[in-house]
This record gives sequence, structure tokens and C-alpha cells, in this order.
Amino acid sequence: MINDYYEVTTPAATEPVTLIEAKAWCKKTTTDEDALITALIRAATVKAELFTNRVFVERTFTGFFSGLDCSNNDGVYIELRRAPLTSVTSIKVMVDDVQDTVSTDVYDVQEESSFSRIIFSDTSNLDPDLIPYPYEVIFIAGYGAAAAVPDPIKTAIMEIVCNWHQNRGDCGEGDEIPGIAKGILSEYRILNTFG
Repeated sequence: MINDYYEVTTPAATEPVTLIEAKAWCKKTTTDEDALITALIRAATVKAELFTNRVFVERTFTGFFSGLDCSNNDGVYIELRRAPLTSVTSIKVMVDDVQDTVSTDVYDVQEESSFSRIIFSDTSNLDPDLIPYPYEVIFIAGYGAAAAVPDPIKTAIMEIVCNWHQNRGDCGEGDEIPGIAKGILSEYRILNTFG
């Protein structure tokens, strides 16, 4: 199994749900709790993204990979576990203590509705140094701007915000997504078998 980790290099410009939308869903007309509702929107978005294994509002990631995978019939590949994939900016590999950019001629991007893959047709020049994460991929993932996020996902986020707002202070395990929101988000969930 290939190990990987990701860093956000360009964060999302906005949240998928606006303060106005969340307040309308929660039937709040005053401004005295705007800061709280804004914080709940952020937290609900993170929770929904973790549950679905999807990126909602587009952002740029740098992914670090321990090697290339060849565990099925696709050939040699890197799986990008951030979805949906928008584009791959660059692929680099550390060879002889130098980070080389991989030519676009030796790979194809296989976009999927779940996790996309970078399939390599030629790995003869990819002899990485023996370091933990010799491969680096810069890519953009997400549906696009907030307006492009599917409405059911926005509805689920607003439902989480409203539920948390109404039930704040209640004891719980800290990971509760209300049943309605969980049902909606389940339609978008990508099962992430390896983490």
C-alpha cells in the first residue's frame, strides 16, 4: 500500500454556504449570533467533507506519495484521494537529490467520479531517491466556486449548522451529523478504504 498525505496550498475562497443562507435555514433574523453561525458553517463544512471524502469549494493541494501503486489492472499509478479532481498542475519526483518535473508525455489523468488516478505509461526515468515521500503532485480539487457545489450538499451543511445551533451545549461524542444530513451526504460519500 502506498502512503500519502496532503497539504492545502491555496485554500477555498469561500464556504459553500453563506451566512445569509444558513441564517435563513435556521430562521434567525438578528445579527447577534453571526460569528457563532459563521464558525458553525466552517465546522459543518469540514465535517461534511470528511464524511463524504470530497472537496466542496475548489482549492489547490500538494500531495506527497511514498511510491507508485500497481495493485490492479490500471498499470502503474498514483491515486489522488481528494475528489472531485479539477486538474493536475505538476508531478515531481526526487531523483539524485534533485526534484525533477515529470513530463506530461509519460502519464494520463484518469478522472473518476470517486478518486482519480494518474496512470504512468513510462516509468523508466522515474527512479526515485530512497526517501519517505519522493513523489509530489500539485493539483486542484473541488466542484469549483461555491455556486457549483451541489444543492443537496449545501442543504446538508445547513441542516448540520441548524442542528448544532439549536442543540449547543448538549453532551455528545462530538462527531454527530444529524440523520437527515447524513442521509443526504451518504449519496455523495466515497468509501476511503485506506484512511
